[in-house]
Amino acid sequence: MPSLVIQGRGTDYIRMRVEGLSLPANQYTFKLVNNTTGSSFYLSGSGGYDGSYYYSSTDGFNSLSCGTLYNFTAEVLPPNTTTWRYYTTSSYTLDCPPSPPGTPTISLYSVNGKDITVKVVTKGSTTGIRFDYGWQSGTYDYTMNASSYSTYYHSFTVPNYDSFYTIDVIAYNDTSYSSWAYTTFSSGPSPTPPSGVGSIIIGSVEQTSVYVNWDDATNFTDYRVEYKLATSSSYTFVSYRSVSNYTLSGLSADTEYDVKVYARRQLSDGSYINGTPSVTRFKTKGNRPSDWSWYTPKTSGGNFNITAGEWNSFTNRINDYRLYKGFPYYNFTTATSGLSFTASKFNEACSAISAMNPPTVPPSSKSIDDIIYATYINRLRDSINSII
Repeated sequence: MPSLVIQGRGTDYIRMRVEGLSLPANQYTFKLVNNTTGSSFYLSGSGGYDGSYYYSSTDGFNSLSCGTLYNFTAEVLPPNTTTWRYYTTSSYTLDCPPSPPGTPTISLYSVNGKDITVKVVTKGSTTGIRFDYGWQSGTYDYTMNASSYSTYYHSFTVPNYDSFYTIDVIAYNDTSYSSWAYTTFSSGPSPTPPSGVGSIIIGSVEQTSVYVNWDDATNFTDYRVEYKLATSSSYTFVSYRSVSNYTLSGLSADTEYDVKVYARRQLSDGSYINGTPSVTRFKTKGNRPSDWSWYTPKTSGGNFNITAGEWNSFTNRINDYRLYKGFPYYNFTTATSGLSFTASKFNEACSAISAMNPPTVPPSSKSIDDIIYATYINRLRDSINSII
């Protein structure tokens, strides 16, 4: 049984054909009638065969109105007859295209340094919104699904602090876009860096290690510790610290180094800003100087002799020990041959040794006209040699 079958339709057209024919379509005459408007035309073409029945070519009506109810009839004249047969479709209402989306509004919601949030309010016929960052090339830098008459928040990070930027937004649906909307804003001020750490204090110094500490910083996340050979131009990172001290290890004996420390503050984007660095130079201990022996024995109960050269060699040995223990060089008065040995020279030696806290305490200071006994001289020797 022939029938009029819809093959396709849009918002302003419809296509149909006659199916279920027992003979090839070119043996029939076909007329398609729009019962709603009264328009009609004769259908031409040979059609085809679906394996069971023949069907006519496909054609239809254009310039129809969406949202309007239409009814169509196929008038068919079989071969070898003058009697027309009528096949009517059901009624069809053509779908209208969706309305274009309304233009959304966009405004600044919050600023935290380079971290920005904007607020978008959509209008009707919206299925999504797209953003264009004015500081980046290209368009549609971010897309998100959205509904009509809804509020959305979009967060992002801009490249710089204290800078002006523009962000655009557009709404869309399956068939069209709205107009662009935009807002202009300024990123926040640069964050405050942490304070400096003040002076780096050199604590205990050993041959291969040194303990350092520094003043506490403010507004910081951690400290970065670096060091280098005094002769080098580049630092080596060794540690991040949450406390204001560190022990550098793996150093070489009798070698000068620079240690650098600065505080860091981590920002919301994961990056860091640094405080002012502090740098201090130090020297590791050398090998322990050899024990001191007087050139000639200093025997109690009798006179003894110390030459100027012997005394100057002794004060040089004291300075060797002072450098070994991390003390500064002591500026001794040089002994001169032919001049008297004064109490002040003896007292300089006592003071320079005493500062190193030797296990054997040096003799007490002497005054003018005091007698310097051999036991005092030997006590100086024993005191310097007791240093570990």
